[in-house]
Amino acid sequence: MKKNAAKKRCWRTRKDSFESVWNEIEIEIINNPFVEAKTILKNLQTRFPGVFSDGQLRTLQRRVKEWCYQNNPTKVCRSWMLALLQGRIDNSALSRLFELQLKEEEINTLLDCVLNKPIGQRKRAIAILSSLKKIPVPIIANFLHINAKTVSRYIELFNNGGIEKVLSTSKKKIKKAEDAEYKEAVFSILHAPPSSFGINRTR
Repeated sequence: MKKNAAKKRCWRTRKDSFESVWNEIEIEIINNPFVEAKTILKNLQTRFPGVFSDGQLRTLQRRVKEWCYQNNPTKVCRSWMLALLQGRIDNSALSRLFELQLKEEEINTLLDCVLNKPIGQRKRAIAILSSLKKIPVPIIANFLHINAKTVSRYIELFNNGGIEKVLSTSKKKIKKAEDAEYKEAVFSILHAPPSSFGINRTR
């Protein structure tokens, strides 16, 4: 056996350039599990001019890949949606997360749907909040046990008409039996002579 046999190196030969900001990078990945390392680096370059260079991209890509391998992004997404469903994410946390996308009253309405409304509105509210958080549609659909096309339809309704449209809060459903127009139509038929509808009464 050779005395100078090479041993596997388990230490860094260079200082970790991202050590001082790694906690912030982790938060960014958790908030958007599928964010690219290139986007993270651009954000760092904007916030810390002259500190991070384009040449550090490969290092960051490797670090992000290692983190995602150890912290399954799909699992992170499901954990966030579960925390939302269980009421462990409050209004203030959602306000900070969606301050550029939703008004405070919209956040309150969506959170109220998640915690207090029937399952139909609950699923719609979770789908909207999750999509705004950049969670992919298939993961949302799998978590809610609904079709991906249904989730996409919720998102489309929200994009076209806001929460009023997707939650149908502005439109009260009325049963046909209680609708005045239907009642009037039925009574008019009952009181009209059979000949009005081409029916020969003698037959």
